[in-house]
Parts: sequence; structure tokens; C-alpha cells
Amino acid sequence: PGLAIMQKVLLVLAGALPIAYAAYRSRNVFVRVATTTVVGGSFLIAPIGLPLRTTSTLMTASLASMLAIKTAQMLRPDRVAPTFEGTNNPMRAQVGDFLHFCGEFLWYGVPVIAVPQEEQNLVSTCQRIVENVCLLVAKWVLLFALQKRLVEISTPSPEGKPVLYLLWGLLVTASPMSEVSTVIVSVVTRGKYTTQSFNNCPLISTSLSEFWGQRYNALVSALLRESVFDTCAKHSKLIACLASFFVSGLVHSYVAHFTFGGGELSSMAFFLVHGVAVCLDKEFARAGKANGWNSLSVSATRWFSLWAIFVATCPLYPGLFVAAMPEMQGDYSKVPEFAQALSERFVLPLLERVTHT
Repeated sequence: PGLAIMQKVLLVLAGALPIAYAAYRSRNVFVRVATTTVVGGSFLIAPIGLPLRTTSTLMTASLASMLAIKTAQMLRPDRVAPTFEGTNNPMRAQVGDFLHFCGEFLWYGVPVIAVPQEEQNLVSTCQRIVENVCLLVAKWVLLFALQKRLVEISTPSPEGKPVLYLLWGLLVTASPMSEVSTVIVSVVTRGKYTTQSFNNCPLISTSLSEFWGQRYNALVSALLRESVFDTCAKHSKLIACLASFFVSGLVHSYVAHFTFGGGELSSMAFFLVHGVAVCLDKEFARAGKANGWNSLSVSATRWFSLWAIFVATCPLYPGLFVAAMPEMQGDYSKVPEFAQALSERFVLPLLERVTHT
């Protein structure tokens, strides 16, 4: 099923990208708006007919929504396409521009980024590989414990707050594939390129603003920053922040519709609440700095607010995953045996005590 879905997405991309590029080269506002509607719509209807409560549907709906937003960003009426007049080889330049245009879309599937010149050496490359291997092992150990315990306490009925806490741990830990791809890309390109990590240790966030802006889901954050925040920030950063979370709410409501068959309103509510909370968090930090408040008290308040808000709002969006168990539960048996042994020895006993029901 996963392969068939991937073929469907690639087929839509193959047909949509040349059309989108032709509109991108056009300076006609009507053409761009009409193409955005058609191409963006073709992405958005891709998940129709997919089975509910499967990881493949979740990933397809997520990617489809991101591609639709990217289409609207790339075909904005005020975006000017480059000209090739005066170049030695206009045809070659246009082919290169088309490939770059396609790369803007395909980047979300393979988020390769260049390594700074000063870090393109053997020592830095080896350090990056070792760090990602260690992080990969740590994720395996944690994921095995979280998923196994999650199955234990959600059977026969997925009720109780501990389930939500564990599930949130799964969400912020994310897939180990990020580390695997980083190691492969670093080795193949000899340290010249790496991949954009999905997360940046979100569990050590010290505030809600840091969690959403710097540590969690870097791919979606980058997309919303480029397509929504930067545009709205020209008028007001407050409006830009709220608009970004509103669009994020729309995206997650769309994903919830196709993945869970419901939960659209609760998903929107989750991100609207967090959008308002992030704005308040920023204002609180700014007021504390302007009025000379005790920095330790300010930091402690922001950290406590971060987790208090997450605990209070967990049922709104992560709760949808809990209700979808056991279908949405990962297969922890695929974790390497040595990581399973470490997890059962050190992590599972701790989780069993913390989540005793």
C-alpha cells in the first residue's frame, strides 16, 4: 500500500510541476492564480480514498498539504521569475531554473542542505556522523520503550492521561530516519551536504516560542515562515504569528480529516490556542526584559507555561492518535535487538513506574 501511494504522489508531481513552472514563468496574475487553484487542488485531493488510521495516509496528507502551500508561495503574483536574456546559453539556464524550481518542491521529501564551508573537513564530518549515530541509538531505545509501554496501557481501552503523555513523547521524538539520511548523505557527499533534521531536541525547550520556532518540525516551520510569517510580518509580527498558527491549524485539520475521519475542529483549536500562547509568551519575555524582572523567574515561568499548556491541550490533537489505536501504533519489534535490550534494562522500568495505572 505504501508503494502504491508513493507512486500516486509522484504521478501527481510529474504532471503538476511542469504546469506550475509554466505559470511561474508567466507574469499574468490570472494565470498564476488559476494554476495555483488547479495544481494546489490536485495535491489536496491526492489522499481521497486512502484508508483511515494508517501512517501512510498520515504522511500522504501531510505532504499534500505542504505541497499545496508551497505552490501558492511559488506562484505568488508578486514573485518575479528570472530572465535569461544576455546569457551565453539561455536554454541551459532555463533548464537549470526549472530543476531549481522542482527542487523547491522535492526538498520536503529529501531536505538536503549544504554544510558551511568551514565545516567541510574530515574532522567535522566524522563528528557529525558519530553524533547522528549516537542520536539514532538513543531514539531506538526511547522509541522501543515508549511504543511498548503505550501498547500495554492502551489495551484494551486507550484511556487515561499517561497514554497522552507517552504519545506526545513519540511525536516529539520523531522517526530515526532523519539520522539515517544524515549519515548517508554525509558519507556520499564527503561532508559537503547533510539533511535538515525534523526536530532539534524539542524536549529540552525552555519556552513555547522556542519549541515551535526552533525545535519542533523544522520542515513545516520553514514552510510557514517563508509562505506566511515573512509576508505578514511586514505589517505586524503579532498578526504574522497568529496567521502562521491559523494556517498550521488548517493543515492539521486537513490531515486529521483524511487520517482519522474527524477531529478537524479540535485540531484547529489546538493550534489556535498555541498561537495565542506563543504571542503571550513573547510579550511576557519582552516585558520581563524591558522592566528588569528577575531573569530566573521569567525563565521558570515560561518553562512551566510550556508544559502546562501542552498537558492541558494534549487531548485536542494528540488525543486523535490515541483514539486511533492500535492502527496508528508503530511496530516496535523492528527496533534492533541491542537497542531493545538497553531499553528494557534502563528505560522501560522507569516508564512503568511513572505511568502506573
